[in-house]
Amino acid sequence: MLQTGNYATGSQAVKLLFLPSDARIINSTGALELPQIPQRMLVIGDGIIGIEMATVYSTLNGLMYGEDRDLVKIWKKFNIKRFANIMLKTRTMAAVAKADGIYISFKSENALISPQRYD
Repeated sequence: MLQTGNYATGSQAVKLLFLPSDARIINSTGALELPQIPQRMLVIGDGIIGIEMATVYSTLNGLMYGEDRDLVKIWKKFNIKRFANIMLKTRTMAAVAKADGIYISFKSENALISPQRYD
């Protein structure tokens, strides 16, 4: 699982307090050192870094150079088949580390989403 954020040069990644301490949970810096790409990865991040990391890890060679709403709509249109799910307007509510994966609970605008397993 990968958490992202918008970072300036020399800044540090922010630890999301609801995430358990687990070696499988990495930030965008750690993502650059993955020995292999997990089969099922969750990228948490609503900015360009999150979109870029999801795109890179899905083997798409192009990167987005902006993050305005129109570009996100275009990106989603061309990449929707590449991902199991793209959850816009969704909050990550909790994470539980188990032997077989990290279980994440989400809340969309209208409902809670049952926990999903990620590698």
